[in-house]
Amino acid sequence: VYHQTKAKYLVAYNINNSGFGAVVVGALNNEIVAGGTVNMTITADNGYQIVDIILNSVSLSEIDLTLVSKAEKKAFGSVVAFNLKNVQADFFIEVKVEKIQTEYTINTNIRGKGIVAGGQVITVAKGATQPLIFLPDVGFHVGEVLVNEASYGPMQYLSLVDIQTDYEIKVIEGQAEVIVIS
Repeated sequence: VYHQTKAKYLVAYNINNSGFGAVVVGALNNEIVAGGTVNMTITADNGYQIVDIILNSVSLSEIDLTLVSKAEKKAFGSVVAFNLKNVQADFFIEVKVEKIQTEYTINTNIRGKGIVAGGQVITVAKGATQPLIFLPDVGFHVGEVLVNEASYGPMQYLSLVDIQTDYEIKVIEGQAEVIVIS
């Protein structure tokens, strides 16, 4: 009597080389019978988000899944459902997670004389609105305002709306012209 034994393959995973930031649920770090399916759910820990899933050294964001019948994925975020179908080889799954940023910094720098109402370093919550008022010293004016190196021209008031990044604000002041009437 002849019995054919199906091969078995290992499906293993790693999270950020550290083990924190997400939980993987499924038949992982186990042997899978050839042709079998591994169904798993990856859930980011509170305050983290999944930024990539790497399957045998290839990012799933780079794979055309219509050509690869072994894997299916849904959009990355805080929860990802992931399936390996018809397993015919060992698989190593690497999950990349990152902390979700909830605060941003606005750094202000005045080249000349004057102040920015609110201070030189302002910390704001993600999505917040932050008004900025540029107050030149007597005898000076705002010559130019740069926001992350982009020129906004001369202005004394700027409102940053729905903040989603850090900002570098530079205020370049000029000396006011003195007109002598005789």
